Amino acid sequence: MVRRVSLVLGILILMVLINSVGIWANDYKLSVDDQLFISVWGHPDLQRQTVVGPDGKINFPLVGEIKAIGLTVKELTKVLDTRLRQYIKLQEAQVNVALEKYQRFRVTVLGEVNRPGTYQLQKGKRILDAISFAGGVNQLADLAHVKLTRNNKSLLIELESLLNGDNTLQNYKLEDGDVLYIPEDTIEVTVLGEVRKAGKYKLKRGVHLSDLIAQAGGLTDRASNKAKYISGKRTESLELAKIFNKKSNNPNLKNGDTVYIPKTKYDWQRFFFFVGGLNSLKDLLN
Repeated sequence: MVRRVSLVLGILILMVLINSVGIWANDYKLSVDDQLFISVWGHPDLQRQTVVGPDGKINFPLVGEIKAIGLTVKELTKVLDTRLRQYIKLQEAQVNVALEKYQRFRVTVLGEVNRPGTYQLQKGKRILDAISFAGGVNQLADLAHVKLTRNNKSLLIELESLLNGDNTLQNYKLEDGDVLYIPEDTIEVTVLGEVRKAGKYKLKRGVHLSDLIAQAGGLTDRASNKAKYISGKRTESLELAKIFNKKSNNPNLKNGDTVYIPKTKYDWQRFFFFVGGLNSLKDLLN
């Protein structure tokens, strides 16, 4: 009975040790200089603290060197258990490994990056390091309104100037549990009528009407030269030929804008087919 109570007490102490450092022991992968506390029930001579060495290994009595780097606490416990069974009799849950101090921490990068997710970084890493781990920002990123959240408090980061090297003071050191959020800088616009792929499009802020038409696959053969541009309560008639030839203003689109391109009044395709047919008949008669 006393032995069972002691075992339960030992497990509770180990749980407190894990929680006291706020560690996510289930998925944290061990790194160089991480400090571990290892105990084996019934063998107080095997209880000890150890540190993951520069070679990524720990040294433990009886079993010698074990590669710990890259393993979770659970995986290392299993390796120790297997190796120790060659020398002593063990029952289940008799090998306990607790992570007391760790050199890596977890940061989450969300939003408009190429590989959003949670990353383990070494202590001392900064905002730009985390974004690099996440594959960098994508073309839809709003670099002016990046948020760093720590302990439920958010700080606005001017990422564009940071990337350009103009404001390195904002390249803050990160801490365990930090969240970086890079919002999208996009607008949603609609193109209807004589384009090859009519519909709604999410585009980078700052695009022009000609960019939207290109995104929609270009004009059909029956597209009119006249287009209706609807922005808010304002409707404007535009000549596409002048826009494409840079002889007229190419509107900078805003969120919610709509472009409508009607059919031309003249079916030029049929006209040219008809003219071509007449020429062929004339050649045949001659």
